[in-house]
Amino acid sequence: MSNSIPDPSRAGPDAVAEIEKLTRENLMLQAKVAEFHLLEQKLLNSNHLLEIESARFDRMKAFIRSVTRPIAIPEMCASICEFIVDILECEIGLFWCFRTGRGIDAVFTSGRVQVDEDSWPELRSFLESWLEATGCPGTHNRQNPPPCLNIGEFLVRGVIGDEGECFGILLSANTNRVPSLYEPLHPGAVKPFDAFAEQVSAVIESRRGRAVILEQAAKLRISEQRLATALEKSNVGLWDWNILANTIYFSPQWKMQLGYEDEEISDCLEEWKCRLHPDDFEMAVANSLRCADEPGASFETTLRMMHRDGEWRWIICSGTCVADHPGPAVHMIGTHIDITSLKEIEARLRTAEESQRIAKEGAMRANVAKSEFLAKISHEIRTHLNGVLAAFQMLQGGKLSSKARKLVEMGSASGRWMLGIIGESLDLAQIETGRLKLHVGNFELSPMLKELEETAAITARRKWIQVGWKQSSRLPVLGFGDRSRVKQVVANLIDNAVKFTPDGGRVTVAVNVIPARNGGESCLRFRVIDTGPGFASENIPHIFKPFHQLSQLPGNHLEGMGLGLAIVRELVDLMGGTIKVASRIGRGSAFSVSLPFTALCDEVSCEPLAATPWQRRFSGSVLFAEDDEVSRELGAMVLEKLGLEVTAVVDGLEALEQLQKKRFDLAILDCWMPRLDGIEVATRIRKSEAGGPAMPILALTANAEITNVDACIAAGMNDWIFKPVVVEKLEEKLCRLLPSCRESR
Repeated sequence: MSNSIPDPSRAGPDAVAEIEKLTRENLMLQAKVAEFHLLEQKLLNSNHLLEIESARFDRMKAFIRSVTRPIAIPEMCASICEFIVDILECEIGLFWCFRTGRGIDAVFTSGRVQVDEDSWPELRSFLESWLEATGCPGTHNRQNPPPCLNIGEFLVRGVIGDEGECFGILLSANTNRVPSLYEPLHPGAVKPFDAFAEQVSAVIESRRGRAVILEQAAKLRISEQRLATALEKSNVGLWDWNILANTIYFSPQWKMQLGYEDEEISDCLEEWKCRLHPDDFEMAVANSLRCADEPGASFETTLRMMHRDGEWRWIICSGTCVADHPGPAVHMIGTHIDITSLKEIEARLRTAEESQRIAKEGAMRANVAKSEFLAKISHEIRTHLNGVLAAFQMLQGGKLSSKARKLVEMGSASGRWMLGIIGESLDLAQIETGRLKLHVGNFELSPMLKELEETAAITARRKWIQVGWKQSSRLPVLGFGDRSRVKQVVANLIDNAVKFTPDGGRVTVAVNVIPARNGGESCLRFRVIDTGPGFASENIPHIFKPFHQLSQLPGNHLEGMGLGLAIVRELVDLMGGTIKVASRIGRGSAFSVSLPFTALCDEVSCEPLAATPWQRRFSGSVLFAEDDEVSRELGAMVLEKLGLEVTAVVDGLEALEQLQKKRFDLAILDCWMPRLDGIEVATRIRKSEAGGPAMPILALTANAEITNVDACIAAGMNDWIFKPVVVEKLEEKLCRLLPSCRESR
């Protein structure tokens, strides 16, 4: 495409008008294909190379006339071989044509002797070695060729492209069939052979260039068609500003965006300016003028324009400055895109985001309020439940009639049931708010399993249910994980199985270790199988929902709130494990849990099961701070029954006063107390010790929130125990914190 414009001074008036018309059309066409400018330059360069190649063809007109015709590649290769024979007056012309990197394509020969299947391998072996040794730098004249074709003398040369690519090998030779009649190649044949090889290279290059040109031209036509179709079908308006002539063109789509037909708006700059929003006018004009001063510069801005219906439309206006090379800026070409609908969506999204933000803040406030409520209600219920259970525990340690003991056991069981419900509710609340954390560490597996076995036996004994245990003989003794959460998962599964298994049924618990595979972790697997009524497979997704129980199952009227399996699923996910369920109606259910587990020791012998409650005795002095009167008195009674000397106080200030009077072997501090809480007391104790002997501190809390536990540890407390206090748990804590522990059997 030429950018030159004829001189109007050398033509008549009609011609001038025609030239002006052609000039406008030419400028419009240039605008439409501006994005294809680089491709056009490549086409011009290819045409230039093609002209150079055409000039070279003139040196061998007959050859060029033959091979430049629209013939197939095989026909052209055969013609090359024929011209080798004709030009060099030899008996054999050979062209080994191959594709670089892909091996042999074909071998073409001409003359009185043809290359057959028997002679070709030997000749090819020689040509390959010659190609590898020389890299095709020039003609090779060999006096003693291989005897495969009975060749007396031959010339060989590689066909090299402009970029050094080898397309094939040319060979010219005479035979030695009758030695007395043998005629060697003409001494001057080398130069014509070189020139011919160069012409062959040029022909092949020109064919490749022509193919590229045709391909690029086809792509250009397709791109132009695509552009025209896109502009016609899309909501993109095109504008073209002739900077030198100060004229502008608006496409029909540009005008339709503003509600006008093509003929209703003239192509002038004022049509654009008069429709700009007053607040956007200076900015839009300044951006356009700034871009017009710098060839190659572009801009994009968002502005508002008046629609025919009187409404303002949001438009993305973009433009690029086009210049001659070299030369001043000639055109600015750009587009208009109506984004009014997008702006409306954006406004709705902002409104929705604001509503979502307000709702999120409200949910966060509600969540905080919920957490505070749970913490307070947990403290109140656990504190008073602590008094109830402590009273029952004290009674159980004394002499009672059978009827009184039964009443005490019933009251204790009800209290423990309430404690379980509170614990499950708080666990679920912590999981939902993301505040539940794992406390991993080393623990012995066998004692934990023994505790589960004894607890399950007590629960199942009421319904005459047998609980069988199958433990692998290769279970590790010591492992790494969160002991309490592992135990909670298995205990919940066993309780669920016992709950829905009818009287006289059976529950089986199987424990084994799955070895690590493919560099992964080993897993501790628990399978809990029951002989209950089972349930349909479509109910599996529902059984893990909180507060959900299958109404068709017998036994659903029993105690429980439907939280056990929901907590199991959440804890298993938190520990990175998996849970699977298999069940059939009338055939029972099987729950399988696999938890990541790191075995630390396989040979350490297990310690014997801990003594039953009230069998341990301790010595030492204990400072016990508890603001609730009932819990304080009963707690002191429990500690004294365990053999300890107890000093009970009502708050943190009294605790500090007692610590100034004497030294204690252990401090048990309630976290929530008036005037001064246990966490602040622990902080002051640790500061006062100043590197000296540290007194063990046990936190007593009714708040099961993990944040409260973290605060206890941060304050320097050694351990914690939740209300209501169970004697077995208290004994475990005392064994760790008081080195003077001694047991009596």
